[in-house]
Amino acid sequence: MNAPMSEMPPNQPAPRPPFSLPSPAELKLRIPRFLRPSGARASARPALNPALEGLLQRLVGLPPQTAILGLCEDDLPVLLDLADPTPGALLVACDEREQRLEVLRTLVYTAAALNSPRNVQFLVLSSQPLEWQNWLEGLSAARHCLAVESLEEGGCDRWLMKLSTWADQRRTGSANGPAVLLVVDDLSAATRLEYDARVNFDWLVKEGPGVKIWPMAAAEAEALPGLGRWVRLFKSRIFGPTLDPQVYKQAAQLSDEELAMFAEAGQFAVRIQENWLKFRLPGQPERV
Repeated sequence: MNAPMSEMPPNQPAPRPPFSLPSPAELKLRIPRFLRPSGARASARPALNPALEGLLQRLVGLPPQTAILGLCEDDLPVLLDLADPTPGALLVACDEREQRLEVLRTLVYTAAALNSPRNVQFLVLSSQPLEWQNWLEGLSAARHCLAVESLEEGGCDRWLMKLSTWADQRRTGSANGPAVLLVVDDLSAATRLEYDARVNFDWLVKEGPGVKIWPMAAAEAEALPGLGRWVRLFKSRIFGPTLDPQVYKQAAQLSDEELAMFAEAGQFAVRIQENWLKFRLPGQPERV
């Protein structure tokens, strides 16, 4: 948990855990201009998910360079700090493609809603790019989008080269820039990239978060055992519902007790050190 604002030293913001829950004080700081419930800007933004829209209206004053991963059992959001590289690259795995996409889109949409394009941008490399293009149509989040490219075409390779160049420039201190979410919605398809593109992607997964370039990939649960080292490259592995939790045991050496979490519909979890942080997607019912 973050320290209450009243406990912060003057002009010294308290450090935030990379995955965290907001304090009550943070939720009351201010209403960002782009989250106000009235006005032309708000009315021009179509509803992506009514529950997510309601969440953004309710959670005012969140820190900059923040994205929302989901909601905990107490209805507080799980926050990802895009300025803290500790979580590393994120991998989302579950059975249903739509649920995997929903996790990725929640991160993208909330990062865009809480930040200007000068602070956060995103790139989508997809096995079905038309899905993302249709999803972005009419959304204000589209202003943050660098491109939507097919994982099977040359534009994908060029963007991975470009992001690798940006990351290298940032590491040497010769350039800076916004946080960039590198969204890959099918890790299995990414394994079929050309050799140079795979090398660049590997390097970005390992080094990108340190310079605010955030690989966020998704994979079908049953595909994880066959992805081998690619799964291990991702420091934060977010597991969701699956009919065969044993695939997670093979991929991440989980105990039988831990595996039981992922047999429940709507349950996602990410391990932070030795503990699991459980959450659900906005709009999904709480567990009884």
